[in-house]
Amino acid sequence: MRSLAIIAALLAGPAAAFEITVPSGHELSLFDVIMDPPMGRFRFVLPAVADNVAFADLVDDFDYLCAQVAQPALAQSDVGVTEIVISVSAAQVPFGTATDVVQYFQPYRLQDGVCIWDAF
Repeated sequence: MRSLAIIAALLAGPAAAFEITVPSGHELSLFDVIMDPPMGRFRFVLPAVADNVAFADLVDDFDYLCAQVAQPALAQSDVGVTEIVISVSAAQVPFGTATDVVQYFQPYRLQDGVCIWDAF
């Protein structure tokens, strides 16, 4: 996952379908990465969020996505991002659009290369 090609794809904007299995066993699709220093947003889709997957079911997955996807990508770049928001939604939603689609968000800050949960 740490190959330069994947990192380049992650930081290039709308991501090609990039699937990742998280600790809960769910398979998420990365569909968008938005860099707006100091904030970086990594946006994932998990359709089951609309039905029966609660935020509490994904807490460890958010930590994993920050540490294993976002942080390594950012470590290989110089985009100046120190804050990360990981989002998981039931469907792809254009950024900033009001919608009824279920979406979960988890903020982090990077400190010494480590993802640390942060309150909004």
